[in-house]
Amino acid sequence: MDRSFLVGLARDWGIALVAAFLLIGGWVWFFGGGPASGDAPALRAQTLSGETFDLHEGEPGPLLINFWATWCGPCRAEIPALSAYADQAEVPLLGVSVDEQTSLPQLERFKKRNDMRYEVVWDASGDASRAWGVGTLPTTFAVSQDGHIVDHRVGTVTTDTLKTMARRAVEHGH
Repeated sequence: MDRSFLVGLARDWGIALVAAFLLIGGWVWFFGGGPASGDAPALRAQTLSGETFDLHEGEPGPLLINFWATWCGPCRAEIPALSAYADQAEVPLLGVSVDEQTSLPQLERFKKRNDMRYEVVWDASGDASRAWGVGTLPTTFAVSQDGHIVDHRVGTVTTDTLKTMARRAVEHGH
């Protein structure tokens, strides 16, 4: 084999490996390394009635939290499963809209039109989704009574998956 061919091949692969390393490192730095774990981060958002919801205020308890957006096809596809779960849930479900280009009246109409039978709040600033490390929608978390994230799922969930996550949230708090 020609020595210059091998040198060129090594150079090209070296450049490709460095580029891949930088790309992956940038992704992890930008998106925070993935969904949150451990203690539940802050979650302050507006309710559809315009009040402030704060996860760390009020009555503690296990909770499922689903980050979603109106423009997200998979998010819209899982709404029937989320509503079916909410109809029979022992652990409440909170939907956190990450829509930036919307309003409370638009979210309220979307909720009614899509028969969302669970509480919805609006993370208009994106602070909560960043704190929770949400880089892909939908993303669902299970939080125990003592405020620990005990499970999370990236992508759509089924009613059975939500029941399993709720069970983990309850079991971890005892």
